[in-house]
Amino acid sequence: MIRGLFLPVLAVCLPFGAAVAGAQMLGQPGCGAENERIAVTTTADKPALKAALGKAVLVVFQNDNRYNANPRPTNLIGIDGQWVGATHGHSYIILEADPGLRHICTYWQGTSGEGLVGAALRLQMDSGGIYYLEIADRFDGLGPAPVGNRRPATTLQLLDPDQGELMRRSYELAVAKLNK
Repeated sequence: MIRGLFLPVLAVCLPFGAAVAGAQMLGQPGCGAENERIAVTTTADKPALKAALGKAVLVVFQNDNRYNANPRPTNLIGIDGQWVGATHGHSYIILEADPGLRHICTYWQGTSGEGLVGAALRLQMDSGGIYYLEIADRFDGLGPAPVGNRRPATTLQLLDPDQGELMRRSYELAVAKLNK
């Protein structure tokens, strides 16, 4: 079971629903249904990171340093075929997952067809482990696409734990809520 840590001040852990059966998937391993939407707010809270017994923790950052337009994208985050959270702007989210090989996906919310902007990776997660990922969005917002950095793009990469902790100091915590 995959769970997202939401409202960390209250230490509440709420699961997102599984992808709707028969819903159109975005084509990347790990992604959820195309029609689901997640609202994101942020807080300055910095909760301690500790995996529950038999779980792993995934900390996902949205880095928009190379995204030079407004509004900033909301990045949906999926694990093993269901959306489990989202980030917006320079924020991060803390997610909890079962250990094992996980398929992780990110897509810009609201993009579809040829305009899909996303990335995916596989990650072997161990019980008690804490893993840091970075979503790096790119777009210069100038002129017609596709020239140089004018086509929107995103990457997803595993970070060194020291880099992840450094980034947590300057990013806000994302609080995500699935819109039904």
